[in-house]
Amino acid sequence: MDRFVEIVDSNAVRDVSMVGSPEYRKYATTRQEWAKQNFYPKNGVVGQVMGEAQAREGLLYLVQVSNNIMVAIRPNGIRDISFAEANRRYSQNMIIGYVFGEKSRQEGLKSALDDLDKMLQGFI
Repeated sequence: MDRFVEIVDSNAVRDVSMVGSPEYRKYATTRQEWAKQNFYPKNGVVGQVMGEAQAREGLLYLVQVSNNIMVAIRPNGIRDISFAEANRRYSQNMIIGYVFGEKSRQEGLKSALDDLDKMLQGFI
């Protein structure tokens, strides 16, 4: 029977490379790979449990949250939901997980200030 879940504690998400598992290689499973898609698994993201894995810290569930993104998460970070609820909310995952906000804005401002500093150095 399929199991559908919602992320309720994003602190339980783990950055896990699945290179050793051929069936999961096609999925983005690490923070670096998620960043390429401007995504981070946040509270409210839903998905289907595709498997389990053992890590040093214990059991992890492998949750597929999009066609090409898989999230490894500790059991305390998810709650079960119905198929109907998962199906209704699945299309919102990339919006909920979209990375934006203050951090990106600060990085952009810092880059612009660095460029301005370099430009002004030429006048001194």
